[in-house]
Amino acid sequence: MKTRKDAWTKENDLLLAETVNRYIQEGRPQSAAFEKVGDILSRTSGACGYRWNAKVRKHYGGSTAAAREPAALKEKDKKISMTDCVSFLESYSQGERMEVENSQLKSRNKALLEKNRSLTEKLKAVQNKLASVEKEYRTIVTVIEQAKSMTETEKSMIH
Repeated sequence: MKTRKDAWTKENDLLLAETVNRYIQEGRPQSAAFEKVGDILSRTSGACGYRWNAKVRKHYGGSTAAAREPAALKEKDKKISMTDCVSFLESYSQGERMEVENSQLKSRNKALLEKNRSLTEKLKAVQNKLASVEKEYRTIVTVIEQAKSMTETEKSMIH
């Protein structure tokens, strides 16, 4: 028979809090946690429940809500259909493929930007050369026209 009457220690409170939160997280009842802690501490489950509700829950209450979340998620997970699983895996696989494709496209884009820069430099060089050739062409045409004009002037002086 459990008839312990000494005071609760911080270690006892911590054991109670951790056990209750773990049981909640696993989706098991608090009463089972009280029994488990009672067995360990040689206290009744009623004493553990009373301590939990009177003192410990106030200090560790925030963790109780957090502990309940995984239990709710586990319950939800139990209701996932095979179709949901296949759909998830396909989208996950597609996501991985998209990441690979995105990486390849970034690499290709970088190469094309570099090629564009190189071709732009070559275009500028060709345009500068063309301007130089056009200037020389105009000079040659001017010289030819002057020579032609002089030839005509000389012909008209001879006749």
